Amino acid sequence: MENRDIHMRLLEILKSIDEICRKENLSYMLTQGTLLGAVREKGFIEWDVEDGDIMMYRKDFDSFLTYCREHADDLKYFTGYDENGLIPRLILKTNPEIFVEITLIDFLSGTKWKRDLKILALRLINAMLRTHNSYENHNLVHNIRTFLIWCFGRLFGQSANRSLYQKVSRLANEKKSSFVHFSNEYPAKMIFKLDRRLLEEAIRIPFEDTELTVPKEWDGVLRFYYGEDYMIPKRENYKTDLAGI
Repeated sequence: MENRDIHMRLLEILKSIDEICRKENLSYMLTQGTLLGAVREKGFIEWDVEDGDIMMYRKDFDSFLTYCREHADDLKYFTGYDENGLIPRLILKTNPEIFVEITLIDFLSGTKWKRDLKILALRLINAMLRTHNSYENHNLVHNIRTFLIWCFGRLFGQSANRSLYQKVSRLANEKKSSFVHFSNEYPAKMIFKLDRRLLEEAIRIPFEDTELTVPKEWDGVLRFYYGEDYMIPKRENYKTDLAGI
């Protein structure tokens, strides 16, 4: 399938998300490569065909998921998760290889030890959940620890581990502290606390033949994912481990 065909199918899903969220008064925002394309190209990046990316606060995602389940027969996509059961996906029924992934935004406690404990717990459960671990480019101690945590996770089963991960992710959500994080991101990104103001306000900008919602402070989000030079097109290795905002 040509890249443009993939993009048009992803756009179908994004338009549906936008329509549902506006009708149900729910919040969503483009993120990662889809946000980068919106800002830089006013649409999709030509070679970015892996998936579409949005982010949602947990409470909005819960309501959105309920809507999708109640109207499953009317939608062109179905809900699922990645292989580790952490990243929600909206998967096109006619082409299951085409999907939009949802990054979840949860709050972090204003108390440092509570914040650190939550992130530590999530990192441990994340390691327990992984179906594939990379042991390259790490020292022996790291690899042994990763393997032992993964083995420990096998004692409880994936379903129990995923349920625990979701429960821990929701901690501090009710009190609405000044800090948020991407709780279902890879650990290297999930550990960073973000000022909630970075994701508090959204605006609409042109995207292909429509308008979609992005964070007003999109510059901070793109710097978090791609570093200072995110506006320079790169076909390879365009993601960075930089997370300075």
